[in-house]
Amino acid sequence: MTAGSVLARLGPALRDRYALIHEIGAGAMATVYLARDVRHERRVAIKVLKPDLAAVLGADRFLAEITTTANLQHPHIVPLFDSGEADGFLFYVMPYITGESLRSRLDRERQLPLDETVAITRAVAAALDYAHRNGIVHRDIKPANILLQDGQPVVSDFGIALAVRNAGGTRLTETGISVGTPSYMSPEQAAGERGVDGRSDLYSLGCVAYEMLAGEPPFTAPTTRALVMRILTEAPAPLTMLRPAVPAHVAGAVTKALEKVPADRFDTGSAFARALADETFRWPPAPASAREAANRRRFAASAVVATVATAVAVWALTRPAGSPATAPVVRLAFTLPNDQVLPVGPSRSVIEISPGGAHLVYVGANGTESQLYVRKLGDFEVRALAGTRDAREPFFSPDGNWIGFFANGKLKKIRVDAGVPIEIADAPGTSYGGSWGDDGTILFSLNDTTLWRVAAEGGTPEALRLTIAAREGQASPAVARSVPAPVRWPRHLPGGKSALVTVGWTDERGRPNQAGLTGVVDLHAGTFRPLFGGSRAYYVPTGHIVFDAGLEEVRAVPFNLDRLAVTGPPAPLVNNALRRAGSGTTFGVSQSGVLAYAAGGFERRLVIVDRYGRETPLAISAQGYRFPSISPDGRYIAVTVDPQPPQIWIVDLRRARTTPLTTDGYSLYASWSRDGTRLVFNRLEVDTPGVYEARWPEGGEPRLIRANRDPVLAPRWAKGEQLFLVSNWDLLLLDLETDSTTDLATSRAREREPSLSPDGNWVAFTSDATGIDEVYVLPYSGKSAPIPVSNGGGAEPRWSADGRELFFRSGNTILGVKVRTRPTFELAAPVEQLFSAAYDFSNGSNWDVLPDGRFVMVKSSPNVGREIRFVLNWSGLLGADSKSVEP
Repeated sequence: MTAGSVLARLGPALRDRYALIHEIGAGAMATVYLARDVRHERRVAIKVLKPDLAAVLGADRFLAEITTTANLQHPHIVPLFDSGEADGFLFYVMPYITGESLRSRLDRERQLPLDETVAITRAVAAALDYAHRNGIVHRDIKPANILLQDGQPVVSDFGIALAVRNAGGTRLTETGISVGTPSYMSPEQAAGERGVDGRSDLYSLGCVAYEMLAGEPPFTAPTTRALVMRILTEAPAPLTMLRPAVPAHVAGAVTKALEKVPADRFDTGSAFARALADETFRWPPAPASAREAANRRRFAASAVVATVATAVAVWALTRPAGSPATAPVVRLAFTLPNDQVLPVGPSRSVIEISPGGAHLVYVGANGTESQLYVRKLGDFEVRALAGTRDAREPFFSPDGNWIGFFANGKLKKIRVDAGVPIEIADAPGTSYGGSWGDDGTILFSLNDTTLWRVAAEGGTPEALRLTIAAREGQASPAVARSVPAPVRWPRHLPGGKSALVTVGWTDERGRPNQAGLTGVVDLHAGTFRPLFGGSRAYYVPTGHIVFDAGLEEVRAVPFNLDRLAVTGPPAPLVNNALRRAGSGTTFGVSQSGVLAYAAGGFERRLVIVDRYGRETPLAISAQGYRFPSISPDGRYIAVTVDPQPPQIWIVDLRRARTTPLTTDGYSLYASWSRDGTRLVFNRLEVDTPGVYEARWPEGGEPRLIRANRDPVLAPRWAKGEQLFLVSNWDLLLLDLETDSTTDLATSRAREREPSLSPDGNWVAFTSDATGIDEVYVLPYSGKSAPIPVSNGGGAEPRWSADGRELFFRSGNTILGVKVRTRPTFELAAPVEQLFSAAYDFSNGSNWDVLPDGRFVMVKSSPNVGREIRFVLNWSGLLGADSKSVEP
């Protein structure tokens, strides 16, 4: 039933008491309308229950139940004014709160200041304490039900969930309508227990407090079933790990509120509030002795096994009769010891799980040195493998007893349990992964168009030069076309006749594109057949290929091993895995159902850095910031923000506030118009992907200005009604008024990252025409040869506000060069190194220049690269639409 039809029926029925104005929101159980109280001349909010829910409840029973909450009077509780039935609709009336909900605030800012978080939590805890003493349990505490009126929190819908539950009885369960919001449900509520008490509300409030501090609820999952399983079986990540500034007493109070067993939580809301203000409060209590600490560690190790056993037991008890016997998903985490980090950089695949899931191997780095470390899952001991200094790209033998790796121009192997490395073969240059087959051969890559094969016992590698397979139904060409881009990350497929590999995505002229392309290689014929966009693919016995989908996401796609064909759409498994420029997503997967990945992909901050490297953090919370773009007046930053799907946010530098510009779709790479009133950006995974425009500051629905007829990367505003487009690695100029394009820079090289000079006469851009990325300048007309700027490597050019200096990046270093643009372009001084630091340059373009000459940079959290997370039985995350579909 539409809002218009409800207004048409309900308005006349209530006109003697309330004048309905318009809809202001909708939830799972009710739709909210703004109205005027005719008798008292005040604005009110009328909540109208959904017709299907009202039909289940019945008017008399629901209205009788809701009257029990009408007498609640507390400064942090929204009172109930009225309730009733009109023309078949059940409704109740509350004051209209002019402020926003906590949900809206968190959607905009994600994390709140510590003092404000504690104040909100203590106020809501006081409201809960009052209601619980009056015998009323809320049952649906969540950010959407906490309203901020003049900065003070007030809780709405008190007792409504209980009234719905009591009025609906067993009929409610039969309809499939649930009471409560899964992300904030207590374990006993998630398990379907009816007799929950006030401690369930305190758990939900703990979830809200956790989200205000950490930026997300304690547990998230793509499906309700997976989420409930996590609530029942897992412990949330420690708050101090996600936000180190949280004091121990605040983190302890929230942790106690989130205990699985109600008896381990606070008894009352007032006790929760007191703990939040008590700097001596600790939870769990500190061990009394070293022996007790050791006992805790032993218990923690056994708890890993107990968690898995509990998950399996709960799954077995709750699995509907006749449903597929799929084991539950279990998540665990492991922090690297002794200040180790996972190194990242070109060609580094740094974690791998043994086929049976018993062992993890990773490349750990301390300072400038790195080597292989092994941990047996379920144990806390981490062993360094002697003789593996500078190792990279580890991989296991099929029996899990050996680890292959590359170091110092050699392919080597070492036993998991002990021993010294054994050389297998020469592997000069840059290695990109290996695979140990059941037949005793190893496939490996040296970042060229050749796949190499050697016996695991040692020998001379055999070159397998790959050609493009003919498409189905087409005859093979007279001259086979070679694979035009480097071959990387081979993986044997069962049977030993074929393998998965990644190559560069290429266009019709044979030039590599941005993403990797996964395909199948016939190991006898040497032919390559593409499958889908993505890289680092593993085949697993569930009948899926698990792969790096880019942008910190790991996905799984169903795959028919007999036909060597994809049989359904991909589904996301992980969307916050660590990724750095040139290294891909850091993950590994076993044949037994264990997925491991390095966490921390979204822990990034925006910082302002002067030309001498002095840094000033922005006073906004850490998010998955990428691709900052500064408005011409220097006040705003348009930035891409993860988690998935990525969206465009606007950062107000004066007020240190953030505002979402987009809220749906898959939006990234924003660029400002020269007058600062419009932005263009890529929008993907919507009905019509392409280049979109949004207005600022008025916002509104983004407008499609050019559908993607070819792959288009990072549109940039030029001048007037013209845009720079990068399509198939050609630099084009799009006229928005005529929807026509002209070539600006086209060649067999990769031209990208255009930047227009302030006077509008020159375009700086990146090209790899010489074999490496360099910065060039071209007239805006495009009618002359490019002028080189960098020498020895350069990318991502940016102009100073006065046009007298050109900045660019080389590795982790920002450089600048004085230039003259009249009467022609020329360098006015040697290139100068400004500053060098380990900022996050993942996926490129993670910085910009302010009008005052300072820089906005993206900086990863120091904890990034120190935690490895495990997902056991990850196939339980897949929805029904991700299963294999046979034609």
